[in-house]
Amino acid sequence: MLGEGDCIDGRYRIYGEKGKGGGGIVYLAEHLALKKQVVLKQIINGSPDMELLRTEVDILKRLRHPALPQVYDFVNVNGNVFTVMEYIEGYNLQEYLDAGDTFSQEQIVIWARQLAEVLVYMHGQAHPVIHRDIKPSNIMIKPDGNICLIDFNISEDTTKALSQDGYSLGYASPEQIQKVQLLQQRIVSDYVQVDVRSDIYSMGAVLYRLLTGRVVPKEYEALAETEWCFYPLAKIVDKCLKVRKEERYSSARDVLHDLMHLEKTDKEYRKLTLGTRLATAVCIFLVIISAMLVIYGNNLNAKDAYYAEYNIYQQAVEKQSDKAENLGLKLLNNKSYRSFYKLHPEEKAQILYQMGNLYLEKEQYEKASSYFQDSLNTGTSLLECYRDYAICSLDMGNLLKGKRLMNEAKEQGLSNAEYILVEGEMAFLKKEYRKALGDFKKAKETAADEEVRQKGASFYAKTCITLTDYQEAIKTLEAKGEYELADWMNLAFAYKCTGNWKKSKELLLQAVLYYPEDYRLYMRLCYLECELQDRKPQALKDYSQLKVYYDKAVSLLNGKTGNEEWIQLKSLIVQLKEYGWM
Repeated sequence: MLGEGDCIDGRYRIYGEKGKGGGGIVYLAEHLALKKQVVLKQIINGSPDMELLRTEVDILKRLRHPALPQVYDFVNVNGNVFTVMEYIEGYNLQEYLDAGDTFSQEQIVIWARQLAEVLVYMHGQAHPVIHRDIKPSNIMIKPDGNICLIDFNISEDTTKALSQDGYSLGYASPEQIQKVQLLQQRIVSDYVQVDVRSDIYSMGAVLYRLLTGRVVPKEYEALAETEWCFYPLAKIVDKCLKVRKEERYSSARDVLHDLMHLEKTDKEYRKLTLGTRLATAVCIFLVIISAMLVIYGNNLNAKDAYYAEYNIYQQAVEKQSDKAENLGLKLLNNKSYRSFYKLHPEEKAQILYQMGNLYLEKEQYEKASSYFQDSLNTGTSLLECYRDYAICSLDMGNLLKGKRLMNEAKEQGLSNAEYILVEGEMAFLKKEYRKALGDFKKAKETAADEEVRQKGASFYAKTCITLTDYQEAIKTLEAKGEYELADWMNLAFAYKCTGNWKKSKELLLQAVLYYPEDYRLYMRLCYLECELQDRKPQALKDYSQLKVYYDKAVSLLNGKTGNEEWIQLKSLIVQLKEYGWM
């Protein structure tokens, strides 16, 4: 148990315990470097699966939605595991219910729509994110009156949270409870599956509680058969609460559709919304006479528009799409977001950092360096920005700047694994390859953050290739699973050096599917094709395929200079043409 004043990982000072739930203890804390309040959740479910937890946190860190808290970090201190996330002001719905508050059906519809919207976003991820523990105590009402869904429990192992917290039993879907009962009997069954429809059930249970003041009874009486509940809303809740999930809504998008199309011709609906229409008229009058309200309203609209646009951009970044660069520039240059960025500099800092990484991946170090510096200039100290800015500076040959950035990052709270990662890059550039190999190995094996482990593995494989240990490079990269562009090229190169030319070509062609607009892949295919033809007898040489790859690379470069490898390739092409091979 932590107490006030305790310091976690040298970065977070505990204010006090905030509550318990979802298999953990929640603490209010201060991020010492950023001087802002955060929430730390200590995982107490026995012996946690570290790899699973890291994966979950990495998934949650990528979520960006106004109705979700931002997840910042994953900390492991002597076996005590914490997730660090944004502090959300306000009170949860359970606190309002405990205080005896009741809500109009009109207000419940507003919150229901917001809850459905955030579920559409979560369930719509490439790997759908299922909350698994939606209940009133996990729905915050922020000062602006909007909801925020907190306290995720996305892993399959929900036994402790559901069996020990009796209140969750009022909101858990039948299949969740059945799965828990099987787990308690040590029965592992794939027959009972928890999916997005489980969240839809829990959403219905929350709406039922808000409407009736009671949890869903075992002998459920359909709301649509009551006279007091607005019929179209009652039908939606009833469908969410079907015992057989096959009879529920199949998606949150379908729930949202019905919530947005409540029958406005219904007499009860007109009664329900009469207050809204009157309030709207008053608001219009106030807006006309109050410039402050106009500005506030614009800011709210800008915020919603920003998050909608940001989510499209983020998906492009995650898919490593060539559209990400243009989408990022559009976000940064949108004048309507200026006020939003002033209120939320961390959002602008994140985009600038990601843009820097896009250019770092393309080996456009000057542009990458500029974006990293702009990110830090926002006043938001992103530790990963310091780290990658240091790596970028080292790649540019600026060892002093790289070292300075490393030290600044360490002062801000950079983890040991990240520091070792940058030290390894410095050793690599000094051609101290054995030291670099050891540093990268340590980073990939000890880092708590998945991104750092992935970078460590990539750099380790790169160093293995430099030391001509191609089998170790292949083993490392194939174990890595998810590849950046450099990984594809290094893996293909390693296979070529072991004599497996066919596999090398297959990998490069496969990489083209992920990076169709990067000339470097076609450049590597040119080199590979050239070497393949050089090994053939004079009469069998055929450079026609090389010309196809070269012409494609030229079109992608579109007049740009290209890197040193490209300049060498152009010289080689000139020679082939002089000898009449092309």
